[in-house]
Amino acid sequence: MFRLFSKIFLNSSRRTLSKEVASEIPTSVDILKLTFASPSQVLYNKSQIEQIDVPTFSGNMGILAKHVPTLAALKSGVIRVVESKGKTNSYFVTGGSLTINSDSSVQILAEEIAELKDIDKEAIDTLYSELESENQEWSDKDKALMQIKKECLNSIKNSV
Repeated sequence: MFRLFSKIFLNSSRRTLSKEVASEIPTSVDILKLTFASPSQVLYNKSQIEQIDVPTFSGNMGILAKHVPTLAALKSGVIRVVESKGKTNSYFVTGGSLTINSDSSVQILAEEIAELKDIDKEAIDTLYSELESENQEWSDKDKALMQIKKECLNSIKNSV
C-alpha cells in the first residue's frame, strides 16, 4: 500500500514541480542585458547588447541571450562587448566575477577595468623588464607577488 501511495504522490509532485518551474522561465529573453562595473566605475548598467566574450578560469566563454545560468570567476584578460549594430568594445580586467541569470541578464564585477585602446604597450614592456632585472633575495610572499605581477603583465601584453 505504501509503495502505491509513494508512487502516486511522487509522480503527481513531479508534474506539479515541472509545471511550476516551466512557468517561472521568462518567455521573452531574446535581449542580453549587461551590467559591467568595478569599484571605481560603471561601464554598462542593464544595457542591451548582443554578445559578451569573457575569460574565466574554466575557459573563455561567449555569452548570448538565453545562455544557461552560470556563476564563474574571471581571470585576467580581455572582455569583448558586442553592442547593437556590431560595435565592439574591448576591456582588460584583472579578475572578478560573472553571473548569468535565466532572464538573460549578466553581471560582471571586475577588480580593475581598462579599455584596451588606453593601454600603453611600451609601458608594459618597461614594467616587465624592471621586474625581470630585480635580483634581490625575496621572501616567499614577495616571490608570489612578483609572479602574480608578471602573469598579469603577460596577460596584458598578449591582449594588446
